[in-house]
This record gives sequence, structure tokens and C-alpha cells, in this order.
Amino acid sequence: MTPIEMPMKLNLTTAGLGHSPSSSFSEFPPKSRTRPRTATRPKRAAHFFASVLRLAARLVRVIPNRNLCGINAALLMFALVSWATTFTASATTTSTNKPLLRLKPRVTEEMKRQEAEAAVKATNVTAMLAGPEPLQIVSAVAAKAAQSDHPLASLWADPEFQKRLAGSYGFHPELEPKPRNTNEYNLYFQQVVPALGSNDHAGIVQLLATNEVASSNALFHFIAGNSLSQLGRDADAAKQYAKAVELFPSYLRAHQNLGYALVKSGQYAEAVKPLARTLELGGVNANTYGLLAYCYLSQEKYLAAESAYRQAVLLMPDNNDWKMGLLKSQIATGRLAEADKLLQEMIAAAPDNDSLWNLQAGLFMQMDQPAKAAMNYEMLRRMGKADLKTLMLLGDIYLTMDARELALGAYLEGIAKDGATDLARSLRAADILVRSGAWTEGGKLIQEIRRLHGGKLGAEEDMKLLKLESRVAMAAGEGEKAAGVLEQIIQRNPLDGEALLLLGDHFARAGEKEKAAFRYELAAKLAEFEPDSLVKQAQLLVSDRKFERAVEQLRKAQKLKHRDNVQRYLESVERLARGSGS
Repeated sequence: MTPIEMPMKLNLTTAGLGHSPSSSFSEFPPKSRTRPRTATRPKRAAHFFASVLRLAARLVRVIPNRNLCGINAALLMFALVSWATTFTASATTTSTNKPLLRLKPRVTEEMKRQEAEAAVKATNVTAMLAGPEPLQIVSAVAAKAAQSDHPLASLWADPEFQKRLAGSYGFHPELEPKPRNTNEYNLYFQQVVPALGSNDHAGIVQLLATNEVASSNALFHFIAGNSLSQLGRDADAAKQYAKAVELFPSYLRAHQNLGYALVKSGQYAEAVKPLARTLELGGVNANTYGLLAYCYLSQEKYLAAESAYRQAVLLMPDNNDWKMGLLKSQIATGRLAEADKLLQEMIAAAPDNDSLWNLQAGLFMQMDQPAKAAMNYEMLRRMGKADLKTLMLLGDIYLTMDARELALGAYLEGIAKDGATDLARSLRAADILVRSGAWTEGGKLIQEIRRLHGGKLGAEEDMKLLKLESRVAMAAGEGEKAAGVLEQIIQRNPLDGEALLLLGDHFARAGEKEKAAFRYELAAKLAEFEPDSLVKQAQLLVSDRKFERAVEQLRKAQKLKHRDNVQRYLESVERLARGSGS
């Protein structure tokens, strides 16, 4: 039984509706004469009203003709409900008149109490409004805080902060301007909107630039800025956005687009303020945070850049631009371990990205972990993405690890791969091998360079190779061959200090000290080679046990170019000089 089907009975036959007493509708109970007639009227009225509602609902269900159900039954239901409502209201009013009169005084007293409380509140509000303005209140508090030792005294004293705080006492300002009068409405809907629909950005710019109605509303300056941005005129767009912000200081999208336009035009320092204001106004999105971080990074404000990049990555975790910016910020602030974790995550997501492997290898070198860097370069080598630069760096790492054969293999592969287009790197690799004492490996690399380049070597490159070949020859005990090469070099360039020093070394090893001293003295006349020449002359003097003169030469050399190893050698010679008494 539904809530509306109360335990009452209605004789439908007596009501004249043609249904039998066996219907689902029940009859009214017999009238009771034990109570006064006036006491039963409200109850009977309620019973009757509920029964009429059930009757109307049943009519809608049982009438077979659906069209009749849709029209006539609805009308019949409305008439029955209206009649029952009128009858019920009349019966209730007649029978409950006295009880309502008894409740009226209590309701009136409650209403009076509420009215009195409202009057008191209204008086308090009036008194508050009659007091000083919010800005005056804030200024007074700020002045007191600024004079104290409060750690944020400078913030409280900031006039801009005071204005914003005073504004917070009222309603939140709108973030978007609107047309304010008939002229602006007509301009917007009749001219601007159709032009926007046809993408006539040039027409919009011309229309708004010459229309006086548009000059005082920030909305039209914003639209002009957008059209100028679409036309690629970012500097002019920034001016329009700035005007929109001037007319409507809380215009969120104008602040945002002004920041974007300034970034596009390379004005990173100027873009910081509108981008930060966008975030203050609630325009939180990954792009705004990312561009603000980029502006900070360009100004070398690495800590602020890192914080902004973190927010950008939080909102847009799949954007590699923001991750790369965060990575650079972390490296700049010395957070190398965090940078490594981020790189591992990025490499796991894109294992074929060779730039990430290279970047991590460089990070490992900064962390003084050359072995891990070599592993990264070897990974690139196996992927077939190791270029000449990568292979040369790998060779350098192997050489520092005293793995000469591995270094030579990396160097040779790099030269074979791209050595013909970058001779300088090939010569550098050969020089490193020779100077580090890897004579055999250095000789092989020099031969490969000559094979690849042949007669294409310039005079300077050929001289460089000749010097390296002479060093290798002397190390291999082929002094005469090395001396002949060096003599050729000096004949071509008598002022080649490096060749003079090398030839002097050859004569010193051969015991021809006078010839060696002569070559050293010639090299000393060249300012670039004077410190090395003085050291080599001191070595000759020490071999002749002339310690005092050797000390003098070493002191001159240190005065020209201080070196720790030379200082240690000087101290040793000084001890020999004191011990010998010479």
C-alpha cells in the first residue's frame, strides 16, 4: 500500500462514478456520533482529499483510450484535485479557527524577538560602516607593524600590499571586463564578433585602433592584443595587453597573455611580473608556471626557477620541456643526486633518446664518476648514436683510467667516423696520447690521421703532426730521426719555441749540453716559452751541480708562472744547495 493510500473507504457507486464497491478504492468509515461534529471535520476533509487524489491517479491508469488518457483524464484529474483542495481548506478553516487563535500570540512574540535582534545587528553594522575606511585601518596597522621588529615589516609597509588587503574586505573583483553600455554592446556584437568569426584579425586591429568607443574598455584592448599575436606582432600585442591591465588591473587573461607575449619577444625579466600576477589571480596552469620558471632560469635565479618548474611538472608530468628546465635548475643549484634521479626517470620513459644519455654522462663527470659516464657513452656506441665528440670524450675517460688500448680504440673509431670533418679533435686526441706517454698508441693514431687526410693537411696541422712524430721517435729511441724532423720545423719557423725546446731535450739526452743550452736560450726569448725554458736550463745546471744558479733560474720561472710541481723541484734544489755549500 503506497503512502497516499490511507486506510479509508470511498463508495464509488454513491459518488456516481459507476465502479463497484469491490474496487481497490475503500469506503469512508461510518460517521461517529460520539464526538462533536466540529471536531471530526478536519480529519474527514483530509481523508476525502487523499481519496480524491487516489481516484484521479487510478483514472489515468485505467482509461483504455490513450489519447483520452492524455487529454481528458488530465483535465478530469485537475478538476477533482481543485475541488478537493477548496473543500479541504474550507473545512479546516471552520473547524480549527479557535486553535489557530490560541497559537497566534506565541508566533507574534517570537517574531518580535527576531525583529529586535535584527535591529541590534543593523545598528552594529551602521556603526561599523560609519567608522574609518578599510584602507585607513590597514594603513594604521601597517604603520605600527613597520615600526616594530616584525620579520615582515617591509611587506606590511608596502603600499601595494595595503591596497590589496583593503580590497579583500569587500567582494572579490571581477576577472573579466564586459561591454558597459549600448555603444560598446553594439561594437562588440555587431562588428567585433562577426570579424572574429571570419578570422579577420587585421580588420579587427584596424577597427579597434580607430574606434573611440573601444579605447576605454579593457575588453577591446585584449581582443586587439590577441589579433596582433595571431598576426605575429608580439611586441604590439604586449602593448595592448598592458593597456588592458592598466584599465582593468584584475584582468586575469590579459596578465597571462601579456606574460606570454613578452616571453615570445625575449623580454624575460619583464615577463616575470604579469606571469606571477596571473598565478595570484588564480590562473594556475602548467604553462604559466613553466614560462615563469624559464624567465627565472634566464636570469640565473635557479632556486625560484626550480620551484616553478616543480609546479609545472606536477601539473603536466609528461612535458619534457619542463623536466629539462627542472634538470638544469637542479644542476645549477648543486642538486646532482636529484638531477640524476630525474634523468633516470626520463631515460626509462624514452630509452632511445641519445641526448638524455649524453646529459647523464656529463652529470656523472660532474659527480666525479667517470666509470659511469663511460658506461653511458658505451651505451650510445652500441646504439650506433655515438658521434665524434662522444667517442673522443670516451677515449679521454679511458686514458684517465689508464686504459690506453680502449682509449685508442675509441679515438680511432671517432676519426674513422667523422674525423675528416673535424681535424682539430683528431689532432687533440693524438696530442693527449703522446703527452700522456702512450707513445705506441699515439704513433698509430698519427698514422691514421695522415692516412685519412693525406695531402689535405694545412701547414699548421702538418707542423703539429711533425712535432708529435718527433716526440714519439725520441721516446722510441730514434733520436736522430726526431732531431732531423725538428730541424725541418725550425727551418720553416725559427720562432717555433716548442720545436726549440724539443730539440734541446734531444741534445740534453745525447749529452750535448752546449747545444741544448743554446736551444733553450733561443726559446727563452719567446715570452710564451720563457718559463719552461728557464726550468730546462736549471735542470742542465743541476746536472752540472751548479745548484745556486739553478735556484736563481727556477725562482725566475716561478715569478713568471707559478706551478706547484716546479715549486717542489725548487725546494729540493735549495736543500741540495744548502747541503753542498755551493
